[in-house]
Amino acid sequence: MLNLFITEQFNSPRWQRLDGECRVVGALAEAQAVINEQESSTEQVVIWLMADHSQVESICRSCVGDGYKVLVLYTKPDSDQMKRLIGLGARGYASAAASADGLAKISEVVCQGGLWLPDQFLANLVGLTQKTMRRRASDKKQLAAEHALAQLSKREADVCKAVLDGLTNNQIAERLFISERTVKEHLTQSFRKLDVKDRLQLVLKLNPRG
Repeated sequence: MLNLFITEQFNSPRWQRLDGECRVVGALAEAQAVINEQESSTEQVVIWLMADHSQVESICRSCVGDGYKVLVLYTKPDSDQMKRLIGLGARGYASAAASADGLAKISEVVCQGGLWLPDQFLANLVGLTQKTMRRRASDKKQLAAEHALAQLSKREADVCKAVLDGLTNNQIAERLFISERTVKEHLTQSFRKLDVKDRLQLVLKLNPRG
């Protein structure tokens, strides 16, 4: 295992006590040179990146993109930075002051496919994850609704949108300057195309907030 620390200032003798080889470099190009020199595969390398590095986000993005496991070490915890780096694909965010045994545990968890975060940030991340999942679910519903409307003619879509606004057939007819009978015809065609049986099913299918 190659433990590759990328840092501009901070350095710790504890790093040298990790299993495998330990190398300390100051820039991404140097890190890549060491990897090439060692002929190490992505599975054999753990990148330990200092959070206060001037190019921390670009280095994280590049290393993750190349398939390496990236662990970020901080001297001062920053929840916003943690969220950004985890979002870029970093597998952990830990204190640079961690003991050698602590670093070994972190490495073990990450190498087994886990994610390492400080306890004080876990609750925030859970909340962020839940919000992200709700937003993605809402986006999917929005796309599904738009796809459904795209199957209709413009007039049919106008009638269905009016149904979503809670209008009756008579009110829809007045809004669109058509007869109530035409409204019913458009709804019948829309029900058939969208495979729904009534107005309630239509609303559930077309309302992204439903």
